[in-house]
Amino acid sequence: SSFSTRLEFLTLRGNNFEGQILELISNASLRTLDVGYNQLTGKLPRSLLLIKYKGLSMEQEKVFTSYTTIDFSRNRLEGRIPESIGLLKTLIALNLSNNAFTGHIPLSLENVTKLQSLDLSSNQLSGTIPNELKTLSFLAYVNVSHNQLKGEIPQGTQITGQPKSSFEWNAGLCGLPLEKTCFGTNVPPTQLSEEDDHEEVLNWKGVVIAFGPGCLLGLVIAQVIASYKPEWLVKIIGPNKRINR
Repeated sequence: SSFSTRLEFLTLRGNNFEGQILELISNASLRTLDVGYNQLTGKLPRSLLLIKYKGLSMEQEKVFTSYTTIDFSRNRLEGRIPESIGLLKTLIALNLSNNAFTGHIPLSLENVTKLQSLDLSSNQLSGTIPNELKTLSFLAYVNVSHNQLKGEIPQGTQITGQPKSSFEWNAGLCGLPLEKTCFGTNVPPTQLSEEDDHEEVLNWKGVVIAFGPGCLLGLVIAQVIASYKPEWLVKIIGPNKRINR
């Protein structure tokens, strides 16, 4: 049997449920699905985003258009976040934090134009943050911390207005709101040291090059002065006497 097709709100939060997510819930006309704080495993079932028509599974835009909240946080779910998540165009809040999801952040999230809260923190997501996320004008909360993301954080008001804690613990991320900039200021210390040493050597070479002709000219002038004896001085001390200093 399946859940009633009239069921709109399903909350199974914090019950220590184990095993995989029930595929039966795909038959329900849910608006809110909250199974957070359990011990669910496996991947997100594709049936969550599929509808059956005459026995065939068909993915289409009208599937679950009433979904507003999905919370699978603090479980042990894995695998990729399906691109079909972009079909949930009425989705307001998506929380997949504290799982073991891998792969990239779906580019299709740009189609979820009503999204206000996105929490993908504490997973194993890699790649870059899609630049398209900055176009989500209603997005008020974003958290992608504690992943393996890299590259520049999209520079849009909805993104850069977030606290830096929402992006921390991603070794490869740079740009606002983080203090780590993306261009030229994050060279490894050893490389900086080598570059500084190289510049110092070049500077000293410049000094030597500039000093060499100057020193030579100074010696020539000194020799001229030393060999030149004014006539009045010769008359006093004689031509062959030296001045004692």
